[in-house]
Amino acid sequence: MVKIKLKIAIVQLNPQINQIANTENRAIKLLNKLKVHNLTPQLIIFPEFGLTGYNFHSKAQIEPYTTFNNKGYNYDFAKKVSNEFQCYTILGYPEKFISKETKKLSLYNSTMVINADGKLVHNYRKSFLYDTDEEWGCEENPIGFNKFELEFPVSQTTAGASANRNKVKVPSAIGICMDLNPYKFEAPFNDFEFSSFVLDNKVKLIICPMAWLNSLSVTKREQASDIAIKEKLHEITKLKKEMPFLCKPSENDKYSINLDNSSTTPRKESCENTEGPAFRDLNKPDMENVNYWILRFTPLLNINYRAKWWKQLKDIFVERGSNNEISSSILGVTKEKPWGFQDSNAILCMSNRCGIEEDNTVFAGSSGIYKFNGKDFTNEESTPLTLDSSNPSVELLGNLGKGEEGILYREVELEL
Repeated sequence: MVKIKLKIAIVQLNPQINQIANTENRAIKLLNKLKVHNLTPQLIIFPEFGLTGYNFHSKAQIEPYTTFNNKGYNYDFAKKVSNEFQCYTILGYPEKFISKETKKLSLYNSTMVINADGKLVHNYRKSFLYDTDEEWGCEENPIGFNKFELEFPVSQTTAGASANRNKVKVPSAIGICMDLNPYKFEAPFNDFEFSSFVLDNKVKLIICPMAWLNSLSVTKREQASDIAIKEKLHEITKLKKEMPFLCKPSENDKYSINLDNSSTTPRKESCENTEGPAFRDLNKPDMENVNYWILRFTPLLNINYRAKWWKQLKDIFVERGSNNEISSSILGVTKEKPWGFQDSNAILCMSNRCGIEEDNTVFAGSSGIYKFNGKDFTNEESTPLTLDSSNPSVELLGNLGKGEEGILYREVELEL
């Protein structure tokens, strides 16, 4: 077994449309906090559309902001960060791609990975599109979820591991925001497509750039009454007046700086009241969303019912084998055992944006770092484990607040 210590920095930004230079300046100001404290991240992660803003409504509106994956202002910024900190930089951006064969222009919601030498080492395109993506003509990733490797130095080796290994390649995957949800909100909720991919492909480092919404937002899918929608819109208008930095961030605003490796996020069960009717306590995470994100990684969570599920699913796994189908997990259950993730571990890094765009969109912030530890806490007499932040098989290593730009830094041990 090999152990590594991942040094991770997550930058939470409030990018507004047509404010790229301003956003870059605030990002650099936040990154300089690491230098002041002599912190040396190996991985710096920015949100989905980290520099551009998110609410584009047409192809004509977004096209001026799109760039190729190896040149343009997005690449230049990521390269600058990687060179300066000698690290990997992960940045979400609107990508344009022209096919060499057909000359067709395609637009994607993408994330680039730039290494310390300033070279593009991976480019992931969002697989599951949100409504806003479809408004500007975003195309789905034609190959779906995929795995890639990032190289990090070894901190410790144990018996049986090669003692002369200085670096190790870590199986990694990127999921962008909607990728965590059921496909088009139409697939069965319990398919857990992305987290099942993580389990089936033995991914150890999970990276999620996001522009995830707070429940105060009013969306196309809103099913509330007209009165409830008006109340939401009134509250958003009130927020914009009381806290103008939510929609007009500047370099003079207050930042959330969380660099204390010993500071963890308090757990809250989903049944607890985690958010009042108003969007307040901006320095605290949106635990309603934190619990939902953890729920979407059910295959990596320890729960009491797996032995029962395993017995019920055995016939399905046998049928798959007889049909020469690829054997994959179901709810984290595999053909071989009730919990395929048991005795494994993985790190989840979620970089979500914050702030308000337009008159109806409030982003949830609450960027965080989590560790799924693969430990079995159950027995026949144990209290049922819940699928939220109270589950001991996920460690909440730190979060930023829901409303403020900021930076989160943690050093996390990962076993391979």
